[in-house]
Amino acid sequence: MLDRRDIYESGDSILDLGCATGHFLKSLRRLLDSEIRYTGLDIDMKFLQWGREVYGLDETCTFIQGNAVNLPFEDDAFDTVFANLFHFFPRIDTALEESLRVANERVIWRTPIGETTCVSKVILNDSFEEIGIVDPHETEFDYTLYMLYSKEYIEGLVDDFSWEIEFFERDDDFGAFDNNELSEFEDVPATKAIGDKQINGSLVLDWHYVSIRNDE
Repeated sequence: MLDRRDIYESGDSILDLGCATGHFLKSLRRLLDSEIRYTGLDIDMKFLQWGREVYGLDETCTFIQGNAVNLPFEDDAFDTVFANLFHFFPRIDTALEESLRVANERVIWRTPIGETTCVSKVILNDSFEEIGIVDPHETEFDYTLYMLYSKEYIEGLVDDFSWEIEFFERDDDFGAFDNNELSEFEDVPATKAIGDKQINGSLVLDWHYVSIRNDE
C-alpha cells in the first residue's frame, strides 16, 4: 500500500502509534525513504528498548514511551500518523481525536473491518475452573478487547470529526504465518493467516488501511 499511494514526500515526519519494536520502520525505509523521519511511540518500555537496539537512535529515528490517548506532542507535529492499535480501545473517539490533533496531513489507520460493528472480549484463559460462568460485563478475568467497525460506521465517525477519508484499502501484503507455533503465544489466542484474512481464535480479522486526510 505504502509504495502504491501518493502519501509521502521526502522530508515528511512519521509518527507510528503502538510501534512495539518498530517493525513498520523496516518497511518504511525499504519502500519510501531510507532516511525517513520516524518517531515510534509505545506504552511498553521493553518493546521500545528492543527497537532502539535494532534501529538505533539518531536525528531521523527515535522511540518514545507514551499513551496514545494523551500524546506528548504539539498540534500538527507530524505529517502522517500511523495507528495500528485503535481496535483495542473501548472509546475510539478519544484515541482518534489525539491522532488527528498531532497529524498535519493524514492519519493512516490499520484496522479490521467487520460486516457489522461489534465488541468482542477475547478471554485469554478460558478455564471454567478459573472464570466460572462467563458474564459479558465481568472484568475480573484476563481478556483482550476487539472493537470491529463496519466501513459505514468509520465513514460516519470520520465525517463527525470534519476530516475526510482518502481511501479504504484491504491489507493483503502478508504471507502465510501461524503465531500459534511461537512459544510466547502458548497460553493466549494467537493470529494466523488463512487466505487473504487473519484469524485470531474465533475472530476473522479482515484488515484494512483507512487513510484519513485533513480537508482544511
